[in-house]
Amino acid sequence: MSIIRFLLIRDIDVVAFLPIIYNNNCNFNATNAHVLPKLKELDVLTFTPARMAHGSRPAFINYDDLYILEFAERHGGSVLSGDRFEDVAIEPSYKEFRRIIKERRIDIRFRPLPADVVHYGRDRFFKSMPELWAHDGDTGTSLEERMQKRLYCLPTDSDYIKVANRRHKWSSKRKNIIIASIDALFDAIAAKSCTLPKVIPYVSKPIAVTTTLQTRQVRRTERLDTDFRRSQRNGYRLPDHIGQEELARLWLSPSADEEQPTTELMQQDEHVAFGVCPSNNFCKFFLKHLTHHFFLSIPKTSATSTYAEDAEMKRTVELLKEIFDEDIVRSVVSENASRDLQTLADICAQKSAPSIHAAVMESPLTTL
Repeated sequence: MSIIRFLLIRDIDVVAFLPIIYNNNCNFNATNAHVLPKLKELDVLTFTPARMAHGSRPAFINYDDLYILEFAERHGGSVLSGDRFEDVAIEPSYKEFRRIIKERRIDIRFRPLPADVVHYGRDRFFKSMPELWAHDGDTGTSLEERMQKRLYCLPTDSDYIKVANRRHKWSSKRKNIIIASIDALFDAIAAKSCTLPKVIPYVSKPIAVTTTLQTRQVRRTERLDTDFRRSQRNGYRLPDHIGQEELARLWLSPSADEEQPTTELMQQDEHVAFGVCPSNNFCKFFLKHLTHHFFLSIPKTSATSTYAEDAEMKRTVELLKEIFDEDIVRSVVSENASRDLQTLADICAQKSAPSIHAAVMESPLTTL
């Protein structure tokens, strides 16, 4: 669920493919298997047939490999997976998938986290966080450029029409419903295990860029407004290349406060999502190819919004001081980026518990 949510909040449509043997509460290799049917109801998870039938019919190739590659080919997507698909690539009957394997496969690895549930900005991670990278042996081009080619679809790409058609079915409303449902599943798992989230302060890295809008000619005499940005630091020009700062900024966690798009074009055809697929032996994902036209979502800040946030935070602190010790409240507020009253109250309660227990133990016993 973490990787699905990770991609959704970055406005990427994603479909996960999982062997059907994991859709079984008695399968000890699958933890929290009860959430799988719910993810399937949200249309972000698809089950594939098992590799064997009662252990007597081994398949030449994992069915889930062919399902994900065929789905990516049909919709112009990318594959996010630790699998290199070498057995598929060498098979002549599957030569139509070689371009996807070579040009649109993205590696993924998971970094362990210091807590079971971690909140950072709008990201929620469970035990580990994903890291996307390209492992293709190409040392002649930068990682940023190689990742761009795998994640973004330009009007000159042969799959642009496929990607655009798929993207038209995507909406912010559907994305928000899926994210809210996944958050509810996360909260239920955390509550069942009595786990409090570890909130890591959000750090934003501002990027100085200049913007020039130009109009370009694309196939079938269609015209699209394309956003060209030049990084003042590294000289990369979009959309030919994504500079290191732009790439880092794009994949940083969105702020916990909703970020506002710079233009209304971001809500229209200019974002066409690319495809991706994760995990080696458990679950693979398909993401829609981003024809994003490289619009960056920049937080909307103003003096008015700052004052409003300060006033709201002041009221939150006053409410917390009515319940908890002032020193504990001050410590929690300074150490955590969250401004949510319930989250801060939970952390205050956790820190207050040892001191309350100590006070009870030290008080003399009295008899009536």
